[in-house]
Amino acid sequence: MWQRKSKPVTQKRKRTSSPDLRLFGLFFFFLVSGCGWKDTYILTADEGTPLLLSLRVCPLHDYAWQDRLGTGQPVDMKPEEERQALVQDLVHYPADLLILRGIGSSAALDHLKESLEERGDTYQTWYHSGPTPYKGLGFLTASGVTATALDLSPVPYSIGPRRYLPMVGGIQISLSDGRTLLAVNAQLPTSDQSYERRRNEARLLAQQLRPLLTEDALVLVSIQSRENSDSPITRLLTDLPLEWLRPVDDRGDSWVYRDPEGLEYRNDQWLFASPALKELITGQGNILDTPYLRAAGPYRHQRLNVLSIPQPE
Repeated sequence: MWQRKSKPVTQKRKRTSSPDLRLFGLFFFFLVSGCGWKDTYILTADEGTPLLLSLRVCPLHDYAWQDRLGTGQPVDMKPEEERQALVQDLVHYPADLLILRGIGSSAALDHLKESLEERGDTYQTWYHSGPTPYKGLGFLTASGVTATALDLSPVPYSIGPRRYLPMVGGIQISLSDGRTLLAVNAQLPTSDQSYERRRNEARLLAQQLRPLLTEDALVLVSIQSRENSDSPITRLLTDLPLEWLRPVDDRGDSWVYRDPEGLEYRNDQWLFASPALKELITGQGNILDTPYLRAAGPYRHQRLNVLSIPQPE
């Protein structure tokens, strides 16, 4: 496990108050507001319908900063008060499956796992490296969830002299009713990248997904993308036999990201389900929007429940 440096070379964000005071303020907020949690954040199954799996999509907004010096370890983590707020929220709203983006390195994923285990939650890690060892994504599966790696090895490609490696990974989860759920986690290039690169990665992802989408397959695809919903790149994915899920908050809003000034709101976390899986999901899902998450960074999280609906004989 890597350690925080006492004198990081990058300038830290200026704090207006100490971490302890900020966390105390959060705890005080919950006390005076009746703990501030809304029951609608916890999706409930219909009476008599067993819950197969709860899952949560977690854009972590640079949980660990990258290794800017090439020393073999990240320079620093996200500010401690933000990290503590994130962990508190993950503990308060646990899920069987956490789909993680912005985690950084495999060591950062282990660090998050250990932070959750210190509070009594046990998880197994699944890390998928990106273009560098310090830019990856992953999964956490809770104790009791049986999972194995899904063979989604990224297909490298070249544009001129430059070589690129897509960010994609997956796991297979054995559900208690005997079925298997395939969970895919991918991150597409941002809109400031070249059109050719964005198109290539969307096309390669679509090619990897197509063989998985058989008639009865339970497939969940979670993607970070800033493409417009009607762009040619988006249509490479929406033309697949997938249902687009749009989790919403209590107001019916689906945005996930808010900039620090509150001037820009967007939904760049896309969820798709195969038709067979869509039948098992409670509605469209929910957006988690809690005081802890707001203290942890600019992203809200998405939450889904998968229910056990009898299969036709």
